[in-house]
Amino acid sequence: MDVLLFVLGLIFVLVGLAGAFLPVLPGPPLSWAGLLLLHLTDAVPMDKTFLIITALCAAAVFAADLVLPAWAPKNGADPPLVSKALWWAFCWPSLSQYSASSDF
Repeated sequence: MDVLLFVLGLIFVLVGLAGAFLPVLPGPPLSWAGLLLLHLTDAVPMDKTFLIITALCAAAVFAADLVLPAWAPKNGADPPLVSKALWWAFCWPSLSQYSASSDF
C-alpha cells in the first residue's frame, strides 16, 4: 500500500509542477494532494504543521491564480510593469545565487 501511495503522490506532485506551465491543470492543489498522499506513507516523514502551512499556501496561490487575471486589467495594471515584474521574478533566483557567493 505504501508503494502505491508513494507512486500516486509522486505522480500528483509532478502533474502539479506541470500545472505551473500548463494553464489547464490546477498546479498547487494537485501538488498539495501529492504531498498529502506522500504524508500517508511511512517512507516520507512529514509533520501536520508542514501540511497545514503548505495547504494554506496552495489555497492562497490557487485563489490568486483565479482572481488576479480578472482583477489586474480592471484596476489599471500597466502591462510593461507586469512584464518587468515577471522578468525580475524569473531572473532574481538565478542572480541571487551568484550574488550570495561573490563580493559585488
